[in-house]
Amino acid sequence: MGDLGADEAVYFVDAVHPEYQTKPSHGWVKAGSNPAIKTTAGRGRVNIHGALSLETFDTPFV
Repeated sequence: MGDLGADEAVYFVDAVHPEYQTKPSHGWVKAGSNPAIKTTAGRGRVNIHGALSLETFDTPFV
């Protein structure tokens, strides 16, 4: 990294895949009831790719 040119940079990259749909695991509801939970249709996960430059703290996302 010490031999980088002026127009070069090192980025550390990682990806996360958070769940987009609601998945309740527990809650306070009246016994015997089945409450509806609003949710969205479509994809179940969102893919987020991010990078970080430790020199400039530039953080592009894809």
